[in-house]
Amino acid sequence: MNMSRFMKSNNITIDRFVSSPAVRALNTCKIFNQAYQLTVSTEDKLYNPSEKNFESVIYDLDDSVSSVAFFSHNNGISNFANSISEDIFHFPTCGVAGFEIDCNSWSEFEGAKKKLLFFYEPEKI
Repeated sequence: MNMSRFMKSNNITIDRFVSSPAVRALNTCKIFNQAYQLTVSTEDKLYNPSEKNFESVIYDLDDSVSSVAFFSHNNGISNFANSISEDIFHFPTCGVAGFEIDCNSWSEFEGAKKKLLFFYEPEKI
């Protein structure tokens, strides 16, 4: 709950939550949603995911969604973040990274310029 309040109080906007259906990931998503009150969906591709699974979910997003938060598992989520950033990450439980993706449509994700905006660890906020 502390991380979701921290993000909300720092004006980090999110349009959609997409979670792995696994109990722990989905429970974390629901806790975040207490602060954000968004549409939550589950996606089987985010259970034990590879980087390509995240990309597949991104390509399925409607272009009316400007920002999305994924709730998933390690090592998959850390590997995905590392695949789109020059920074090296290993997400601790409830760690959060935010990226700016310079594209007009999610279909342009692969070739889009990607920039790390923040990386928050629960014990450091």
